[in-house]
Amino acid sequence: MKKLLIFVLALTIGLTSAHSYFGVGLRAGALFGFHSLEDDSNFVDIGKPSVESKNNFNLAVFGAYYFTDRFSLQGELNFMIKQAIEASFSTSGGTKLTQTGTYSVLDIPVLLKYAFIYQPITIGLLAGPYLSIPIGEFEYVYEYDWGGSLNDTDEDSYETDGTAFGLTVGLFGGVPMGPGNIVVDIRFLFDLTPQKAKFIDWDGKTTSEDIIKRRGVALTLGYELLF
Repeated sequence: MKKLLIFVLALTIGLTSAHSYFGVGLRAGALFGFHSLEDDSNFVDIGKPSVESKNNFNLAVFGAYYFTDRFSLQGELNFMIKQAIEASFSTSGGTKLTQTGTYSVLDIPVLLKYAFIYQPITIGLLAGPYLSIPIGEFEYVYEYDWGGSLNDTDEDSYETDGTAFGLTVGLFGGVPMGPGNIVVDIRFLFDLTPQKAKFIDWDGKTTSEDIIKRRGVALTLGYELLF
C-alpha cells in the first residue's frame, strides 16, 4: 500500500511538472434565466402571479491551473448584471399589476474541467460550486393598469441580505489563437439556497425573507492567455 501511494504521488508530480501551465482571461455573454419565486407574498401583494425571467449581461474574469492538457482547476469572478424577474397578475376588479424585481450579483465559482478533446481544438466538461454575493439592492418597479388611461408607476428598493450558494455544470471549448485560446462555454446555473432581501413589516419590524432561487443558462465568449 505504501509503495502504491509513493508511485501515485511520483506519477502526479511527474505529470504536473511536465505539463502544467496557467491561463488567465476574460469572457462576456448573456444569462438566459428561468428564476423561481420562493414565496409569492414577498414579491407581490395579492393574487397568483404569472412569472417571467428576464435575460441579462454578464462579465467574467478567470484564472486556470492546468495539471495536464486534459485536467484543470479554474476560479472565476462573474459579474451578473441586472438580473430580473417579472410577475404580472390581475385583480377580480380587472386591475392589472406588473411588478419587476432587478438585482445584480457577483458569482465566485470554483470549477473542475476535463477536456475529452484537446487537439487541435478543445472540448470538455466543467462542474463546480459557486457563491453568489448580492451587489446593491433589489430594485422594484410597480406598473398599475387601472383601465384606459388610468395608469401609474411606482419604484421601491430593498436591501439584499446574505449570500446564496449553488452549483454549475456545462460544456466548454477552445480554439488556438495567438498566445492563447478563443474560449466559449455554456453552463447551467442552479441556486441551492435563495437570494434574500430585508422587508419592513406593518409594525416596523425588519425581517430577512427568501425571494428568488436563480436558474439559468449562461453563454459566454472570451479569450484565455496561456503561460
